[in-house]
Amino acid sequence: MSLSPEVRQQLIDQTREQAVVLIDDLDHMRGVVGTDQTKVGDIRRMSGILRRLLVNREIAKIATPRIGKIEFSAPDNTPFYRAERKIPFVFFLSGRARVFGWSQALWAFEAPSNLTSNDIIKKSQEIIGGHEYTDTVSLRLENFLNQRVLCYRGKWASREQIIKYVANVASGVHTTAPKNEHEILLAKIRSANRIVFKDGGVHVELLGYGLHWDETRFDYKPGSIDPVLIELLAAAKFLCESPMVVDLERIIREEVGH
Repeated sequence: MSLSPEVRQQLIDQTREQAVVLIDDLDHMRGVVGTDQTKVGDIRRMSGILRRLLVNREIAKIATPRIGKIEFSAPDNTPFYRAERKIPFVFFLSGRARVFGWSQALWAFEAPSNLTSNDIIKKSQEIIGGHEYTDTVSLRLENFLNQRVLCYRGKWASREQIIKYVANVASGVHTTAPKNEHEILLAKIRSANRIVFKDGGVHVELLGYGLHWDETRFDYKPGSIDPVLIELLAAAKFLCESPMVVDLERIIREEVGH
């Protein structure tokens, strides 16, 4: 249902302050996303912004009277979802945000007992094929939030669950112990897996407690970023780069003479 000019203007007036704040938020997030000197604290603190804009739907309220229903660019993970149905993932990171200059998806299959490591590598290449990691899809807000972006031992977490976890549990806004199934899963992922910058290069450390042991205890390691925060960074990256968000930002700047 289209908005009348009167209602549209009323909604624009009602959301003008939030619209101006959105410009500041985008400027701030682009500064965090665009550096190779990635800092854990900068990523963690973005969870409050992402929770307000995406989970609380503030960006949709800003966008509706200005450009209509907003859509977001997101990584095309379809080949990985297909692959996981054939060989279960031990680990999957959607990624594509730059961390220490590294930007990629990351995955590990659970090896059936009858396959050698070379067989697994070959099978992985066959299943994933020549997928371009720069491929994106355009998603409505609900689908963007619900996209599955982390997998650990066959259990998946969505972008929305990650934003909520960092903001509400992992000291982005509040600090508390993980309680529900998804919070516990994300705590396990943080504890056992990380990307580390050392000796002038990027190193991937997965399954730090082995294949058959879980740990939710936070393990601090300087110079490292865990997959949950990498996915939070990716959420900010795709939000800031989405063509409809860029258009919305331009419209707001013209509207307020920013």
